[in-house]
Amino acid sequence: LTPVERSFHTIDLSLRWLHYSQPAYTTSFERASALAKLLPSAQEAITILTQEHETALFTSRTGNIVRARRAGLKIILETWRTRLFNYKETLNRRLN
Repeated sequence: LTPVERSFHTIDLSLRWLHYSQPAYTTSFERASALAKLLPSAQEAITILTQEHETALFTSRTGNIVRARRAGLKIILETWRTRLFNYKETLNRRLN
């Protein structure tokens, strides 16, 4: 895999962490759209990563690796923040 493709796997990982895994036959755009609905705070990073991934796949140019890695990192951080917030809400509901 190219570095941009490896960075794109953060979208799949984030979907799994949020318990919203996608089947293998879904396109990268569909997976990115599903994650954007779950993480509106990471919309910009998801768009950037999707653009770089599509550039690497469908053009003769390579995607911008630095932009893809930064976007992937932001997506991972937002996923963890969302998971932590949801976990705290779940604990509060159970304890009250």
